[in-house]
Amino acid sequence: MLRLLFVCAFACCLLPAAGPAPAEGPDLAYSKVIQYQIKETPSGYQLSSEITVRRTALTERAARIRSFEVVEQPYTTVSGLRGESRGRELKPEAITFHFPKLEDTFIPPARLHELEFPADLKAGDTLEYAWKESFKDLAFLPVALIPALDRVERFELQLAHPVNLRVDFTPFFPHGDLPFKEDRTVPGRTILTFLNLPRPKRLPSDPYPGMQAAVLIRVFKGDAALTPSEPTAFATWYLGLLGPQAQPTEAMKGLLAAELAQAATTREKVRVLFDYVKTEIRYIADEGAMHAFIPHDPASVLEKKYGDCKDKAWLLTTLARIHGLPVHPVLLSTAAVPSFPGLNPALFNHVICAWEESGRLEFMDPTATYSELGDLPEADVLAEALLLDPVRPRRVRIPLRQESASVEVRIEGDLAKPKAAKAKITLRHGWRAQALRARKELRALDLENALSNRLNRLLAKLSVDHFRFLEADRDKVLFEADADLTDFFIRTDLRVYAPSAPFRTVSPEGLERGQDPYPLEAQGPAHYLLDLSLTAEGLQPKPERIQLGREAAASHSASCAAEAGRVHLAYVFTQPFRIVPSEARAEFLAFCGQYLQSNRKLFVLQRSEP
Repeated sequence: MLRLLFVCAFACCLLPAAGPAPAEGPDLAYSKVIQYQIKETPSGYQLSSEITVRRTALTERAARIRSFEVVEQPYTTVSGLRGESRGRELKPEAITFHFPKLEDTFIPPARLHELEFPADLKAGDTLEYAWKESFKDLAFLPVALIPALDRVERFELQLAHPVNLRVDFTPFFPHGDLPFKEDRTVPGRTILTFLNLPRPKRLPSDPYPGMQAAVLIRVFKGDAALTPSEPTAFATWYLGLLGPQAQPTEAMKGLLAAELAQAATTREKVRVLFDYVKTEIRYIADEGAMHAFIPHDPASVLEKKYGDCKDKAWLLTTLARIHGLPVHPVLLSTAAVPSFPGLNPALFNHVICAWEESGRLEFMDPTATYSELGDLPEADVLAEALLLDPVRPRRVRIPLRQESASVEVRIEGDLAKPKAAKAKITLRHGWRAQALRARKELRALDLENALSNRLNRLLAKLSVDHFRFLEADRDKVLFEADADLTDFFIRTDLRVYAPSAPFRTVSPEGLERGQDPYPLEAQGPAHYLLDLSLTAEGLQPKPERIQLGREAAASHSASCAAEAGRVHLAYVFTQPFRIVPSEARAEFLAFCGQYLQSNRKLFVLQRSEP
């Protein structure tokens, strides 16, 4: 699901990936020209394009890359695919296609065409390939993506259109402004050109790897937008594709009647319907005809008992509205996408639902079988979204409503027996959902490995294994496990030392981003708790508390104390960001630096005099 639309769009041009510039110079010179033609017809406007890509290998390494893909989206038809290198046309058998494995995404690709060039290409050779596209609707005019390749010599958008139309370009530069030129000198012809773009530098913690720029293209007739980019226009266009809504069937009206009658509150009614759709409707994509971006009829989905994210969201919405419950579909992206003032179908890759009551939205993901009402998968949280409320469609941001820790590890034991400690582990939110899925779908040994590996990647020098399931409810899943504290403590003749920063949650690479203003990926949100209560005969802890950051932003607290004759160590880490807001960037990076420095700060347990 992640980045599927943008990954597919880059598939034909992202090799080799951008990285630190080799001393001897770039590997590749790249150009791409997209010629769009907009024609007015009695039934509306038709959109077609012709795309030409040229790649010159500047090194032998680049010459070895000879396989390229062209993505055919379900709203386009690709034709006339051809390739040429060293004065030779590609043979027909060198141009093939296959159907990609379907993912749970809003608009999956229909076909992937592959061009295989001869193996005799050398440094200095240029290859070229081109194809044509026809679009089902002008609204599918794509977002143009300029790849982060070694040397982009030319990237050009040419739009031929009726003279009474206006074309506007909105660029997005994730790594700083780039020079470009607009040409409107010829009526009915609008051109945007990027020339000789500087070689990109790979940045750690970059939410937009592989992208130098993106361009939103909008077409207007007077003040009227022909490419719907405002929420109301986009929702009207998209909901209009669905056609007239069929009346609910008797099966839909009578579904869960007893359970709904017993539900005491509106929220409980919504949960009854949500639980049914997420568990009883299997995820199977059926993308025939227009259903790659239009959901199937909800009555059909209910009857067949399967569908994709669109189908499940529309079924839940329909069932809820039968009972007067204001539930709406929500389009969102689970990955970082360009930040534009306008909308485009390519900016969404998933569909969930929202229930509105008293002006408050509560979100649910009917594709996530093990999630709960209001407790979304990690990829959904903090996403930019479009609420398809037919009365008031609007852009929203999926809020973070996770007050409790996602991972809570409480360990008891004896410092004299570090391998014999016992842990109680509470998993919530996305960790809970993944644990429940693993418990149902994996064998016992695979479940053990999955839990152990993930927790041991989080906790530094502390290992937990031999998991035993205790209980699960809508809030959490609880395990007990064996804990090995051998490496957690440093022992000397006079003292025992404990870490003050035991979570592997901050990468030192991120600190390299302190000198630039560009978007910074934080890989959050995160909320972790570790608590150790240990007998420690002959040891006296030096009481101390450490507080980094702010609780309202990224923060870490750690404390060491004596309680009831035991040593008590407590740690809490919180981090609320997926992409760090610009106004919080300096504070966040300062916190990360402090956290990494605190790795050298140790709590002290002093040995008692004999």
